[in-house]
Amino acid sequence: MPDIQHYDIRNIDWPVSILDCKRQVDRMKPGQRLDVLVNDIDVVNTLIALLKNFTGIRIETEKKETHYILIISKYEAV
Repeated sequence: MPDIQHYDIRNIDWPVSILDCKRQVDRMKPGQRLDVLVNDIDVVNTLIALLKNFTGIRIETEKKETHYILIISKYEAV
C-alpha cells in the first residue's frame, strides 16, 4: 500500500500553485503517492506537461464534480 499524501492547491494562485506542487513532487520518495486537488484544468494540464518528463513518476487524473485530483505516484526508476 503506497504512502499517500494530500495537497490542496485549489485556492493557491498560479504560478505559485505549480511551483508548490513541483516542490512536493521533488521531495517524494519511491512508493509514495501525492493526491493534488486542483480547480483549474489549465493548472492540471501545466502540471502534467511539467511532470511527464520526470523519471520515476506516474500521473493519473480524476475529474470530480467541483475539482480535479491529480494522482502522482513515485516509483523506483530502473
